[in-house]
Amino acid sequence: MKYFILLALSAFLLTNCSKQAAPPMKPESKITVKKNDTAWESEGVYASYNVDDDLVHVMSGKDNESFTISFKKGSIPVNGIMKDFSSGVTIAPYKASAVISDSYMLDTTKANQLKILIIDNPEKRVAGDFTLYLKRSKQNTSQEINVFKGRFDVRYEPFSLK
Repeated sequence: MKYFILLALSAFLLTNCSKQAAPPMKPESKITVKKNDTAWESEGVYASYNVDDDLVHVMSGKDNESFTISFKKGSIPVNGIMKDFSSGVTIAPYKASAVISDSYMLDTTKANQLKILIIDNPEKRVAGDFTLYLKRSKQNTSQEINVFKGRFDVRYEPFSLK
């Protein structure tokens, strides 16, 4: 009888003393981009959500180039294909410079595409595919166009200026 009680107590302790599972790790923000069909190796990606304007900004950079896509979070259609969004690239004369030496904006004569694949408000996550035709800004005489194609999957940080 003594062994039976000891065996039952051991079984009870072994079944009730389990280690709690660690919460799942949230995936990191990432972006993959091809610029003119060549891999554009981003040095990181950051996303923010301006709650005052309902705007999501996805920003990435490489060397002295900064790439941005912005869209209204509240205006995402059911099919995810955005009609109203902006995008651009600013170029500094050297890395970490506060001066802009060149810029590219959406060429509205081309078929720019931004499709939102995921919008997860509780997780503050947004993912999308894009094909963007960015034309050198008007201050330059060249009509050079860069094509940016890729996908982002980012966690955004909400902020307010009010």
